[in-house]
Amino acid sequence: MVKAHYKNDLTEYKRFGIFHTLHARWWYIAMFSTLFLLIGAGLLVSGILSADAGILSCAAVSLAFAIAYPFLNVFFQISRIKKSVATNRNYNLTEQYFTFTQDGISLRIRMNEHTADYEIPYKQILKIFETKQNFYIYIGKQQALILNKNDIDEGTIDELSGLFRKGAGKRFREKKNLRRI
Repeated sequence: MVKAHYKNDLTEYKRFGIFHTLHARWWYIAMFSTLFLLIGAGLLVSGILSADAGILSCAAVSLAFAIAYPFLNVFFQISRIKKSVATNRNYNLTEQYFTFTQDGISLRIRMNEHTADYEIPYKQILKIFETKQNFYIYIGKQQALILNKNDIDEGTIDELSGLFRKGAGKRFREKKNLRRI
């Protein structure tokens, strides 16, 4: 059994937003960047062959957009996060308490005086990603529980990884180079 807690934190939420944008939506970003790169390359060739400055300008814009598109996605994701937190007056008052067992996660969410308890079996977890600082436990396509590794109260990171490995199997994207065993 491993116990941990997490208090909502805007910096961690932004870090998750960047992670989610670049990992969960990478194919979408890559597809559109590649599309604009191909359009730009085609326009560039056409502009050079026809010596048309207008076509060359369009090629430059398309190529610039292909390069900027991933950065724009991250920027807009962070903007949405800031707006979401600004409109949620209870965001900074919310804490989550986790108990990880072989069967799943017991989660208690406390917001002011309100408390809600949830039992989440591993079979209901879509994916678990490990980064150097956090675990992102996806309980929906765009909804994840954030757990900072420094917030483990009882047990170790290695014990928690073992529970995830056993419970979630291949849905746990483990960073094996961070393991001590």
